[in-house]
Amino acid sequence: MEIINIVDEIRVEKGWSWSRLSRESSTSANSLSNWRHGRTSPTISNMEKVLGALGYGLEVVLEQ
Repeated sequence: MEIINIVDEIRVEKGWSWSRLSRESSTSANSLSNWRHGRTSPTISNMEKVLGALGYGLEVVLEQ
């Protein structure tokens, strides 16, 4: 599953709009829109801000 789909699921569970997520994460609404529509991919730093606003984080895990 793509990371933006995971973000969307968490956002919906929290009852947040995309505009609230933009405000809470200090990520532009245009960036979020571009990610959702596949025009651009998020940077790791922006994804950390978005996930952090939602109460989550990123973790690097060794695949086995």
